[in-house]
Amino acid sequence: NTAHSQASGNPIKVTPLAITYSKLNGLPDQTIYDLLQDKQGFIWLATEKGIFRFDGKQFKAFRSDFQNSLAGASLRQDSYGRIWYENFDGYLFYVENDSLKTIPNQQPSGFYAIAMNQQFVYLHRKNALLAYDLKQLNPNHILKINDEHISDVSTKDSTLVFADYNQILLLNDESS
Repeated sequence: NTAHSQASGNPIKVTPLAITYSKLNGLPDQTIYDLLQDKQGFIWLATEKGIFRFDGKQFKAFRSDFQNSLAGASLRQDSYGRIWYENFDGYLFYVENDSLKTIPNQQPSGFYAIAMNQQFVYLHRKNALLAYDLKQLNPNHILKINDEHISDVSTKDSTLVFADYNQILLLNDESS
């Protein structure tokens, strides 16, 4: 690769830096379902063995006694700096103050996608979309939906985006 100096316009030889991680040098698992770089620059991995934070040198595991299964995906960072992920049993977890926590009294119904905006984390559950207030960490509202074919839920500003096999549905959530 070649770059050009702004001062002289002459080409400068640039060697891209690439480091490969494997089990031999600390990668906790070779099955990685999701990756996220947070606002502080840490790399988060959702793997078969759970959620890990990489600081550029070491991988730190985040686990708790209340996890039924470790494997998961849907890594997100909220406006408060917490890292969220959902395990494949459908339980939602977040990392806060270097500790893995969960929202109490969850009733998961399998793994579905989660979505997030500045105010809410949305959990897609069977025939419903639950909106948890990120400030209070409690359910704010429930939207009843016919999700027979919904494959994904996402957010864009205040708009929820639902995708199914035949259409994309938009729902403005500014009134919440």
